[in-house]
Amino acid sequence: MIDFRFVIRALLLGFFAVVGVGFWTPAQAHQTAMSTLNVEIRPDSREVDMLLAVSAIDLASFMKLTKQSEGVIEPALRAQLEPQFAAYLSPKLRAQNNGENCPASSEGFVQPDKPMAALFYRKTLTCDAPLGEVTLSNRVLLEEREGYTHYGRIQLGEDIHTTVFNPENPNYTVEVLADTQAMAEQSVFEVVSDFMWLGVLHIVLGPDHVLFVLCLLLAAGSFRRLIKVVTCFTLAHSITLVISALDIFSIAPNIVEPLIALSIIWVAVEIFMAEQRSLGAGEDSAKATGFSDAFVAGKHLFLLTFAFGLLHGFGFSYVLRDEVSLPTGALVPALFSFNLGVELGQIAVVCVAFPLILWMRKQRWGGRGVQALSAAVLAVALFWFVTRI
Repeated sequence: MIDFRFVIRALLLGFFAVVGVGFWTPAQAHQTAMSTLNVEIRPDSREVDMLLAVSAIDLASFMKLTKQSEGVIEPALRAQLEPQFAAYLSPKLRAQNNGENCPASSEGFVQPDKPMAALFYRKTLTCDAPLGEVTLSNRVLLEEREGYTHYGRIQLGEDIHTTVFNPENPNYTVEVLADTQAMAEQSVFEVVSDFMWLGVLHIVLGPDHVLFVLCLLLAAGSFRRLIKVVTCFTLAHSITLVISALDIFSIAPNIVEPLIALSIIWVAVEIFMAEQRSLGAGEDSAKATGFSDAFVAGKHLFLLTFAFGLLHGFGFSYVLRDEVSLPTGALVPALFSFNLGVELGQIAVVCVAFPLILWMRKQRWGGRGVQALSAAVLAVALFWFVTRI
């Protein structure tokens, strides 16, 4: 018999979790998508070409041009707002050569081949003197102390530099006339460290991936099963991350993102119902190491984890393929280090959450606690699914 009073309480908890999603990022600089700045420095022509990809809805919301804070701006409204967007973006993107400002020779929006949620703004600056110490400045949406994060990729010949632009570090300096070999060695080191950190951030700060991992921890039950589950998830998302990032095969984000939310819904419902059956049968949650009669039990848990891991791998790949882009001169190190960063972030989540879940399961109220957590996750995932379709 289902305890409907408990179900109602659990769903109320889930509602408050949905409300909490609004506070995941700062209210005045709410970031719904990754922003990137791709820069190409051309010493021969003394040019610095900057291409910014930033969410149109984030920019419009920050500038108070719309009350929308999620979703996609309609094309007609987007075209109408472009002059105001341009007036804001232009002074925020600058380059200096040996301390002297480089004037813009051309700038404007770039129209992509297919509809996208991001705005693409290109600004090309031509410096008066031969390039020496070039300082790039990106202050878009960084007015607030906890503002936006932009991932930067700077190309100088065959060398690739990667960085992060944020309120603490809005500038990045490149020594154009430095020794070529020294720059190449520094570039490889920077690629490995920056892409690894990018992978860590992507899973730790990606609430959908964190909640899916949390579902896996709730379903695993024991440490032995946990190792198998994490291995399945790692193998699966590594496969699709590589083939999608290298553009061998991929699926459109507008298909994958709702399916990722649906994967969380599926597992959360299975966990909730399995625990309900266990409690109804009078099983002691303090001694339970998993679910005996649910689809998420036994070998099915590993098959399900592998299948959904393939889906999440596509989600990881969009950061590299569409937003940051892999450096051609350090393709293997960048791909390997990003995937390693994802694994490190995943391990961090497991190390924090799994001991707490094991402790909770040993309590008399452990079964109800699992149900409450799964209901909260379900409510949040439903919210994501509705907003992504």
